[in-house]
Amino acid sequence: MVQDVNFSFQGGGAYLSKMIAIADGLSHADGNNPSRHKIINLRGVAGTSAGSICAALLASNCDFTALRETLKRELEGEAKKLSGRYYGDISLVAKNVAFMRAYLGKDILDRGKLRSFIQFLLKNCPRTYQTISEYHTTDTGPTLFIARSQLHHPYLEITKEGSLIETLVDSCTIPFAFKGYSEASNNPFIDGGLCENLPVACFDPEKDVPLFSASVISEKPKDLTKMGILGYLGNLFSVATGYSVHRSREIIGDAFSITEPASFEFHEVQKSVEWFLDDRQYSDLKWKTVNRLAGFAELYRISEAGPKFLAGRNTLYKRNRDMKALTSKLDMTGAWNIENSAMIVTAHSAHHLNSTSDNTSVYRSDLIQFVSRVQALRDAPPAYKGHIKVRGNRVHPTAWKIRNITKDRGINFNAIHFQDIDASDARFDPCYLLLDNPQEDISAGDTIQVSASMTSTPGEDMSGLLDGRDFINFTNHHNDPTVTSVVLKYPRQLGRMMIQQRKIGGIHFRELTPDELQQYSWINDVEFSIIGAISSNKDGSPYEVGNLQSLSLDFVCQM
Repeated sequence: MVQDVNFSFQGGGAYLSKMIAIADGLSHADGNNPSRHKIINLRGVAGTSAGSICAALLASNCDFTALRETLKRELEGEAKKLSGRYYGDISLVAKNVAFMRAYLGKDILDRGKLRSFIQFLLKNCPRTYQTISEYHTTDTGPTLFIARSQLHHPYLEITKEGSLIETLVDSCTIPFAFKGYSEASNNPFIDGGLCENLPVACFDPEKDVPLFSASVISEKPKDLTKMGILGYLGNLFSVATGYSVHRSREIIGDAFSITEPASFEFHEVQKSVEWFLDDRQYSDLKWKTVNRLAGFAELYRISEAGPKFLAGRNTLYKRNRDMKALTSKLDMTGAWNIENSAMIVTAHSAHHLNSTSDNTSVYRSDLIQFVSRVQALRDAPPAYKGHIKVRGNRVHPTAWKIRNITKDRGINFNAIHFQDIDASDARFDPCYLLLDNPQEDISAGDTIQVSASMTSTPGEDMSGLLDGRDFINFTNHHNDPTVTSVVLKYPRQLGRMMIQQRKIGGIHFRELTPDELQQYSWINDVEFSIIGAISSNKDGSPYEVGNLQSLSLDFVCQM
């Protein structure tokens, strides 16, 4: 079953170029590719300002390949038309004229050219409707929401009706630039980013449809020494819209946000055009997006019964405090005893490995499973406490499964994750698996298998794989000291792989024997091979891997 997702795009002016590349990757993952293979099913899209254009392109089934080829021929000319009277370096005279027009309530740029540019983009879309409501009454594609700010009664309007073109123009109408104050009485709608630069309110958080977002953030600090009145207004606008994006990403969950850095500002059209025309940069961002979505889709496939099994979202401070207070009351004294555990790494790629003749980078997200077998020491324990990997402020989304091996059946639960606010430097956050019906599901003496699955480094550049080099890097998930094995599961098309680095620090690794690999027969797959390693101390005695926080194994691929 393909997982439904919703997606929201931030506003950002010249960042449109990068967001089109992200939208292209999302379209590919949604099945708009030569093989028609769907990684995810795009249920709804939303956007504001430049992001509303990306949302409309996706909802209209845009042919992004044709769009980009057309834009590569026409973009610079269209960009100059879009900028209207002023493009590139602005002279002192032009600045004074712009200021005078703003003072008199007139627009600085040509709003008609903005409308023409949007119509130009939508020509590459076979599902373009006249009104937004039509995107909500047909079953042939995602629903569409467009955000715009209202001046009569100041609030954000996320609309699903009205003219598509005019609503998009409203959503992209930056005050002063595309609309002066003298026009506001005739049309009170302006750029949606003023109120909400990453719209999320249109999607119901109680529904079991995950919400992802795309945002672009400038890498450059603001230069406040030579900005002038227009630069000052631009920076004020950036402060409000930037914080709005930050707030929305906190609601969505940082791990569910596709955030791309930019070396140019939202008003630097020429630099945006130059980035868009660079085939390598565009392709890299597109495939990074495809692979990121493929990794998330795999997690949702693993958590078969729905997103309630997936932890790592909505980690707001108050919720964390409340959840810590709640879980501290759970009686789990003497509930579990860990018998053994294993780390299983599945190497796979959303970007076909043989498609790199044009020097396109290969992006891969390794799937890592941490599997523990534990024994219930008493009847009906209320929960199992696991941990989620943390890197900086990012939480790795983790799909959990619990199975009673003794009773041979799955167990229903809710995965509840919260940040440990009293341990700011923690590399793991606690995750409680609250059992739905422990009285019936678990008896003393039962053997329980708990698995946690996550992607390694989303969008990691694995180009070196084609030269016969590969590596797996991961962090020990279990805080409990235990003997463990490391198992690499990799595509058979890569040929034979061997462990190259056999010693890391004071820990030795050896390949598992065929007999030892038999215990992992349940992970065999016709398309994959497996290779294993077991850790030990120098004298050969088992090494308690709970003391080992991170390691990197080098593998050699014999093509």
